[in-house]
Amino acid sequence: MTAIVDLVPSWPRQEAGHWGQRERKFVFTPRIPSREAGARFPDRPSLTTATPAMKHVSHLIEEICDDLGHDAFEAKTVRNIFDFLRQVTTAESTFPSIVPDDDGVAVLHWVAGERHLQVDIDSDGPSYLWVKVASESFSLTDPSHVRTLSKAVLASMAEEVWTRNPFWRQSMLQR
Repeated sequence: MTAIVDLVPSWPRQEAGHWGQRERKFVFTPRIPSREAGARFPDRPSLTTATPAMKHVSHLIEEICDDLGHDAFEAKTVRNIFDFLRQVTTAESTFPSIVPDDDGVAVLHWVAGERHLQVDIDSDGPSYLWVKVASESFSLTDPSHVRTLSKAVLASMAEEVWTRNPFWRQSMLQR
């Protein structure tokens, strides 16, 4: 796929300097014009109607595609990521990290205290779930139950995070 890109200034990024010191550089980052991004990921949600977790993941996917190329995730996998997040996250949900693996799977991972949730999503949808609470963990490979259990675990994680630190989102967004 040949992409027409525009060079737009990104936020200043820190890059490693000599002997471990860090210096700020203004970096120009190639971005896909919105009409082309819409063709690549046609079912990407409008950010005005998305949950905060969906907005966060949208930005992470853009960064990953900037770094690894636009083939880091298949369009169908991206659609499934947002379908999944639309069904399991709320305005109170915490934000996951996301990484692509070598098999085209998007790995979403949430952490809140001693609770962990990992969901693998591919072009067929959510395919794997791993939950850890304190020293107990289990996994699930039945796709029909991944959404239901993820929604319950995320609601529990959000309640814990908001109870312990109602300002967590502001501190996270300042990073």
